[in-house]
Amino acid sequence: MSIWKYSDDFIPQIENDFQLSVGEGNTPLESFPALATRFNLDNIYLKREDNNPTGSHKDRGLAYHLSYYIKKGYRDFVISSSGNSAISAIRFARKYHLNLDVYLSCKISDSKINRINNITKEDLIHKTNL
Repeated sequence: MSIWKYSDDFIPQIENDFQLSVGEGNTPLESFPALATRFNLDNIYLKREDNNPTGSHKDRGLAYHLSYYIKKGYRDFVISSSGNSAISAIRFARKYHLNLDVYLSCKISDSKINRINNITKEDLIHKTNL
């Protein structure tokens, strides 16, 4: 199940044939009693977006946005990212055979570069001086 189980609430609507997914959504809501105690609260619940396929909440938004533009006939995409959006976009691009150029800051962390390199070795990554 993915974000599309809630698609009746999305505006504009995306028909089933255009709904892209890498398995995002349905992440657990977990109780953190120690954190609640620290803030003198009865309880704190955190939505575990790190359980999305790429470890980021970015998967949810990209699922919808890419689907929207696929519905309009687009297959070529460009993204500028500090890491998480790029990782998610690359995952979608690989799964759905989309054309993607990714522009990354030269300040991106080594851990994010390693994650990107684990997803793709292709020449779609461009580093900028920003």
